[in-house]
Amino acid sequence: MDSILSRRTTAEWLELLHANRLPAGPVNDIAEALEDPHLDAVGFFQFLDHPVAGPIRRPRCGVGFDGDQLDLAPAPRLGEHTEEVLREAGVDEATITALSADSEVR
Repeated sequence: MDSILSRRTTAEWLELLHANRLPAGPVNDIAEALEDPHLDAVGFFQFLDHPVAGPIRRPRCGVGFDGDQLDLAPAPRLGEHTEEVLREAGVDEATITALSADSEVR
């Protein structure tokens, strides 16, 4: 396949396939996807300020309701919710404090 497909550019293949009424589209690499005007027009990417990484652009959630896109928060940092989870699990404050102090030493 590679030796055949490499004989033409992507644009040439798409033109030939579309002229023969065959559904086809390019397979973009990440850089091309980031610059794709269609993805930009449909709001495919979400821009957010990550607390550690700073400003980032990532794909939006693929699910929407009534035309509204869901904007997701950045993934939590390692250990960000540990104390909250321990409290919900019934661990007492003294133990949580001891565990937190122990983890800061490491």
